[in-house]
Order: sequence, then structure tokens, then C-alpha cells
Amino acid sequence: MIRNGFLKPNDFLAQCWTAVLAGIDLLAVSANCSNDTSSFLPPLLTWLVNPAAYAALPGGNGPLAAVVCAGWATASRVHSQLLLLLESLSGVRVLLLSLATGRNPEQLALLFEGVEVVVCSVDVLEDLSRCGHVPLSRLCHLVFFEACNLLARLPQQMEMVVSSFERVVSLREARGVHAPHQCILLAQQWTPALADLTKRLCVHEPYMVFADWLQAALYGGVSLDVHICHEEKRSEELRQFITSQDQQVQINGLIFANDNLQARQLHEELCSFDLPCLLALEPEEQQQAQLQWASEHNSSMIMIVTDDSSLRLDVSNATMVIHYTFPDSFNVLSQRLACLRDNFDSMIPRNDRIGKAKPSSLLLLSEECMAKAVGLLSHLVLAGITLPNSLQQLISAGSATHSEDRKHRPLCTNA
Repeated sequence: MIRNGFLKPNDFLAQCWTAVLAGIDLLAVSANCSNDTSSFLPPLLTWLVNPAAYAALPGGNGPLAAVVCAGWATASRVHSQLLLLLESLSGVRVLLLSLATGRNPEQLALLFEGVEVVVCSVDVLEDLSRCGHVPLSRLCHLVFFEACNLLARLPQQMEMVVSSFERVVSLREARGVHAPHQCILLAQQWTPALADLTKRLCVHEPYMVFADWLQAALYGGVSLDVHICHEEKRSEELRQFITSQDQQVQINGLIFANDNLQARQLHEELCSFDLPCLLALEPEEQQQAQLQWASEHNSSMIMIVTDDSSLRLDVSNATMVIHYTFPDSFNVLSQRLACLRDNFDSMIPRNDRIGKAKPSSLLLLSEECMAKAVGLLSHLVLAGITLPNSLQQLISAGSATHSEDRKHRPLCTNA
């Protein structure tokens, strides 16, 4: 790895490696998932070069690990990177399966002899497993690379592969065989289908690693609501929303304004309607606001900030984020949602969340913002967020325009 310029893992990789090396289930979500196998290959190979870890398994042939990909191109790339890492290691053999492998039992038996890792597309593994040609009795590490694509494009094949692995694990447990049992799910974003797969494959809550706070918020059950309003009525809509909240539930909310001027105008307007709120822009204001925010344990609190000032405050226990101005990018939205992180839910119910408001985020979307909002809103739809019909139509129109533009692009361009 050092020879190829890899000196040390970043924070995301370090968390992934910790989970894989510990032998626990891992769910890693990153937009760069499809371009990076280093999140799981190095620690997985560390397991495979230790035969003692698999001493309890029955003898015979069959892979210890399977890396399941969405297609042949991805599988071939993962295979190549595995071979690169194995240049300095011995004792680990990798097999790349394809439809061209065929179904001849005798040939397949020879191919699987001494193989520790199988890399293949999900349709190939499903086809060979259904025919009984892939020995899975020794399988300990199941990796789904680009899990979202697998679930979206090939759900039936995924069902067959998951069921086969479940049978292997159940049979092993019934026989009292104590061997590693690990699922590694790598995805580009969090989706409801991924949640279902995780609950099914992982007996306990897996080790979760998210590259950005937007994906962590989606997993954490943050309610992402989008409200369309006229530009001149945004402040009125905001007042109505605040006053409509359940007074019996404690709410700690942040309102994100575009700049200091807009924040001060909004603060003055809300206070004029007997809606007290904190203003945290300048250092002195921030210090005072933080003291009040920390001291009001049993009452609701609203604080107006900008993206810059919120970074200096580093709030983590908000229960609501209101986007008075639309975030300029995924990174900005992600950073805003990070203010809710102490209140994210998990697959295991949290006792400390009983009686508290569900973490939520409200996007006040005016007509001026709709055009630049299409990309971000499309991403939220894929994550299972329900949008108003008018926004769904806008997204569909944008997608149709994009597809039409692609038809007229040349396949090749001159250098």
C-alpha cells in the first residue's frame, strides 16, 4: 500500500478498519463508495491470512469471503485491487467468477479448490448458488459492494443470496460451530431498502460509519420536510410553524438565515410577535446564547444563526433545524443537520429519547430556489423522503430535460 502512495487511512477508513478487524458487522455509507475498496479490503485480508481464525469450520473447499458487486466491471476492478494487495502476501487465493465460468460441477470444484475469496456480480452468485455449484458452507465474511445499486437493480437475486447466507449461518449455529460471521455493507447513500437489509443480516446493530452528516441524519430518523411558500410570506410561514408546535414537547430549534442582516431582521420580527428567540452571530452574542441554551433544560428554545456562526457554536443537541434560506450545497445541508446529532435515533430504541421531540428539519422553499433545489431534492426522494406533488413534478421535468440533453451529446469528443 505504501508503494502505491497509501500512507495512512483517513478518519472514515480508520473507523471502517476498526470494525472489520474486530469481526463485527459494518455498514459504511459514502458518496465515494463505488470508487474506493480500501474501506474493507486491507482489514479483510488481515483476517484471511490467519488460518487459526477458521479452525472450527468443516473441511473441504469453499470461500471464506465473498465480495458481491452490482456488475462485472465493478467485480473485475475489485479483483484487480485484491491482486495488487496480495503481491506481498501469500496463502490467500482469489477467484473472479463470471457467467463464462460455466456450470460444469467438476470444473467448478477444481476452480474453488483452495480459494479463500470469491469476487463476482450478484446475478452470477445467485445463478451458481441456485444450481448448487458454489460451496458456501465455509463462508464467514459476506461483502455487498455498492449495496444500494444491488438492492435497486437486482432485488430478486439479492434475496436469493441473502437467503443462502442465512441458511449457512443457521446450520452452523445449530451444529455449535464457532467461526467468524460478518456482514459488510458498503453503500453510496442510506435508503429504506438498505435499512431492511441491515436489520435482516445483522443480529445486533452494526458498526455505522457515515462520511457525511446528511446520510447519518437519514439513518438517524430525522424528519426532512419541505414546505413551498412565496418569498414575501416566508417569515409569516415560519411564525405559523413555530406557534403550531406542541407546547408540551421541549423543542430546541435552530433557524438558519442567509447572512447577519437577514438574521437580525428575522430576530426582530419574531420578537415583535412575542416569539422570543436567541441571536448568535457575533462572539459576545454567541457566548450569551450558549449559556442560555445550556441552562434551559426543561423549556423550548429557538436560536437564529448563519452557517458561519453555527460552526463557531458547535451545537449538537438541537431537536429541530429550520432552513429559512435554502442550503447552497449538500455539504451545507449536511453541516446544518449535524446540529441534531445528539438526538439521532438508531435501530435499537434509545431510552433517553422517550418523551422528546423527534429530530426534524424543515426546508422553506420559495419559487426563486426551486431550480437549484432539484439535485438536492432528487437525492432526498431516493432516500425515501416524501415531497409535495408540485416538487415531484419539478424533479420529473428536470430528469426528463437531463435525459433529453444526453441524447444529443456525442459519445466521443475530440481531445
